[in-house]
Amino acid sequence: MAVNFGVQLRHMRKMRRYTQKQLAQLVGVPVSCITAMENNKRKPDAYTLAKLSQVLEVSADYLLCVESYKDKKKEKTKEKNELTVKSPEKNALPVFGNSAEALDVINSITNALQEQAGLMYNGEPIGEEDLQKVADAIRIAGEIALRQCKRKE
Repeated sequence: MAVNFGVQLRHMRKMRRYTQKQLAQLVGVPVSCITAMENNKRKPDAYTLAKLSQVLEVSADYLLCVESYKDKKKEKTKEKNELTVKSPEKNALPVFGNSAEALDVINSITNALQEQAGLMYNGEPIGEEDLQKVADAIRIAGEIALRQCKRKE
C-alpha cells in the first residue's frame, strides 16, 4: 500500500491511541474533517497541519510523507549517542566521570522538561504540580541508579 498523508495520519493517530473524535477535539476541528483527511478527501490547512504535528508529536514533513519516521528516530538516537558509549548491548548506559557529572545531566534533563511548553499526558495539558512530580521522579530514579552503580564498583 502506498504511503500518503491519510495513511500517515491514521497510523500516527492509532499509534498515539486516539480515536478520531479525540484527535478532532485536540486539534480543534470537526470529526468529519479528520475522517476526510484520513480518507484523502481533504488536505489540512497550514494551521491544522501544525496542530496535528504537535498533538501527534511528529513533524509536518513526516505527516506529508516528506521525511520518514525512521529518519527522525535516527536523529534522536544520534543525539542520544553523544552521551552514550556505543555498545553491542541493547540498552547502553550513559558513562560519566563522576556522580556530580551524572547529577548535572539529570538536573539539566529535568530543567529542560519543566521549561518545555505544552506538555501533555493522556491528551490533557500537564499541570505544574504533576510536572514537578515527574521531574522529582526522574531525579530520584537517577540517584538510585547512581547508588546501585557505586555498589557494583
